[in-house]
Amino acid sequence: MWVVLAYVVSAGELDSWEKVGLLGVIYFNFWVMAGRSWQNLVLSIVTAITGTLVEMVLVAAGAFSYVHPGMLGVPYWLPCIYMCASLAVGDVGRALFLYQQREVVHEATQ
Repeated sequence: MWVVLAYVVSAGELDSWEKVGLLGVIYFNFWVMAGRSWQNLVLSIVTAITGTLVEMVLVAAGAFSYVHPGMLGVPYWLPCIYMCASLAVGDVGRALFLYQQREVVHEATQ
């Protein structure tokens, strides 16, 4: 749900810096609900930096472009989207890992 909300904000007609503020609030709430761990915070920052750098390279190579670029061809709010997505992917990964562990335990008890 948080990632969908973040996507809707990024696709809206707001000013780029207003999007950064709203996405920051969304990320903070998502981070609090995801457990407030420093590992999630570090992973989110690394994902935001890496993803934004990759998109900067792709924009510079002419693969695509943004309608309202901010810094080096990408909008200012892009790292915030990557941070939110990082938390969502982490939650999916943890859920799949727990599901697999339950299946292994279930098979071992049969």
